[in-house]
Amino acid sequence: MEQEGKKVILPWDEYQGLLKDSEALKEAREELKRDCEERGLYVETKFAVYQGGFFDGPLQDINPRLGIASKDETLKAAQEEIDRMTLVAKNLKERVEETEKTIDRLTKRNLWQRIFNKK
Repeated sequence: MEQEGKKVILPWDEYQGLLKDSEALKEAREELKRDCEERGLYVETKFAVYQGGFFDGPLQDINPRLGIASKDETLKAAQEEIDRMTLVAKNLKERVEETEKTIDRLTKRNLWQRIFNKK
């Protein structure tokens, strides 16, 4: 086996055992993923990196990870995000209304207020 430029010499049967263990782990992850998907308990996170030049190809996934979260935790996080976005929208709406009032006030000044630049 070769990893990160380092070479390791293993007996053939031990190497075959490692390959079987790696396949068993892969199958166990797939089974866990299917089981969690049926129950609605998982969140999958993938990391992506751009490899190569501009025309070489799209992003490629590396180290896909499976994180298990309950429905309650996921719904709580989603509700917190919705609350945050609602607050931001409310603040934005208030700022827009203030700006519109200021624009109306400035455009509806009479001649003397414009001459002396009064509010």
